[in-house]
Amino acid sequence: MTQPIIKLEHISKSYGHGDGAVTVLQDLSLSIQQGEFTCIWGASGSGKSTLLNLMGLLDRPEQGRITIKNEAVLGLNDNRLADFRSRHLGFIFQSFNLVPVLSAQENTMLPLQIRGEADNTARRKARDLLAELGLERHLHKRPDEMSGGQRQRVAIARALIGDPDIVLADEPTANLDSANSDAIILLMQKLNQKRKVTFLFATHDTHLLSYAARSIQVRDGRIVDDRHNTYLREAS
Repeated sequence: MTQPIIKLEHISKSYGHGDGAVTVLQDLSLSIQQGEFTCIWGASGSGKSTLLNLMGLLDRPEQGRITIKNEAVLGLNDNRLADFRSRHLGFIFQSFNLVPVLSAQENTMLPLQIRGEADNTARRKARDLLAELGLERHLHKRPDEMSGGQRQRVAIARALIGDPDIVLADEPTANLDSANSDAIILLMQKLNQKRKVTFLFATHDTHLLSYAARSIQVRDGRIVDDRHNTYLREAS
């Protein structure tokens, strides 16, 4: 069997100190294979977002080991960790997290500009990717001039612009209506199949489980169910 692209071993995470400490994840172990389209689901407060943040190197556990692309990432200093995250991970957020004064194209370009890529190259890549996602007529619109579904497509483009190995999406449909929610998950599924990028998304919406090839349920900081779905709804 091939090495997993993400491996968590005996991870524990808590917030606060002393009597006020709250344990969010408890001795959790998990492996994700390259190219998976995986849903991490559970109720609010279950620990799913914390788990996603740890896999995205946005937080560190108190105990345990995290390996991504065969790299023991918790041993990296902050600068090397930031560089690793920039080159291998993409992020999609619940509230889009777009810069209000920038256009769709400019928002999409940001990760490449931070890396120091030439402006004309970044602009061309952003234009082509937004066109692929059906936003060729919205390149110069600011976030407040677009619908929620369009803004989330820009956020997906920004997550993909740097050619990451892994995309992590925290409640990517929470601010969308049901039709746009389905459309966004189907788009992510299509991109997963086309680009062979590993996608992990966290949700509390059980309706979305049928789109994921694998679903992992988190409750009280532990994995209570982990299954591969035989029949799933697919993008055409």
